[in-house]
Amino acid sequence: MVSFRTGHLPDTFPCQYWLDEEGHLAIDDSTASGSIPANVLRHPVGMSQRWQRRFTRRLFLSDVAAVILAVAVSQYLSFGTQRSELYIPTAELGTFAIGYSAVSVGLVALWLLSLSIAATRDEKIVGSGATEYRRVVDATFRLFGLVAIAMFLLKSELGRGYFLTALPLGLLLLLIGRWIQRSWLMSQRRDGKHVYRALLVGNRKKSEHVVQSILRDGSSSGITLIGALTKHGSTDTPLVEQVPVLGDYSDVLSTIDATGADTLIFTGADDL
Repeated sequence: MVSFRTGHLPDTFPCQYWLDEEGHLAIDDSTASGSIPANVLRHPVGMSQRWQRRFTRRLFLSDVAAVILAVAVSQYLSFGTQRSELYIPTAELGTFAIGYSAVSVGLVALWLLSLSIAATRDEKIVGSGATEYRRVVDATFRLFGLVAIAMFLLKSELGRGYFLTALPLGLLLLLIGRWIQRSWLMSQRRDGKHVYRALLVGNRKKSEHVVQSILRDGSSSGITLIGALTKHGSTDTPLVEQVPVLGDYSDVLSTIDATGADTLIFTGADDL
């Protein structure tokens, strides 16, 4: 699956069009001619990129809230409101003390960094499947594994209660937050929002099979099929109901521009 950022329409496009003040593509139906249905063309330019960015921001804020809450609760349960320090022995300076408040701030920063490095908010995997959750779990366990190794090498004892509370609580809150955000995204998709506008390219029979798989998943797939390109490009017969054939393989670029498609699904063909 390949995403594209669409740009202008070709000069030879068979109808009148313009961009309104909000960047939406407006079309004069009365001048429409050719094989691409006018209703397929009604799409705000760049909408996919905008909702993806907004959703990843929601995930980031959810992660920040989960990690801060987990670390704060862990520190409170372990030490209460009194000042506590982590002691690190050094050869030159003797024992070096760091307040647990500073440790907590550092742990929050490292945790969020670990989630980013693990690409847990990658637009390709958020919103569906188990990969997103698996990356969150992996990033969390790797971070705490590295912290445990670092404490061992520094011959310092991080409070066991603090450590053992922050890890499971933080992971639980992260996963709950991701589930809440995914549930919100699914509700948006049931209303036809926050979806990928996909164009199928490939053998007609193989494309029909892919369409059936996507339709079985319903709104959870996050994919709206706007049309297909086949070898012969016969536009008289749709691929399936509500999925028209818009042209042949040579029309890929012009059709992407014309329809505002942001995703290509290559279904397979011997001559591609």
